[in-house]
Amino acid sequence: MHSGFGALRSAPPMNFRLVREGPERSAAVNVDVQCIEDVWRNCRSRFAQAGPFLFGDFCTADAMYAPVV
Repeated sequence: MHSGFGALRSAPPMNFRLVREGPERSAAVNVDVQCIEDVWRNCRSRFAQAGPFLFGDFCTADAMYAPVV
């Protein structure tokens, strides 16, 4: 997450208090979101039996994706 998905990382701020009207997501952001959703689906399909997080137990990957959620 820290080095990929540049369009997504540069588009929305992580400010939970900010309410703003803005343009729709760009095509590049939509591509990043789709890629991330594919990664999450793959992780959950492989590790769901081990627990509720991406790889079963809570790990660094879950923390890295928290701002995306």
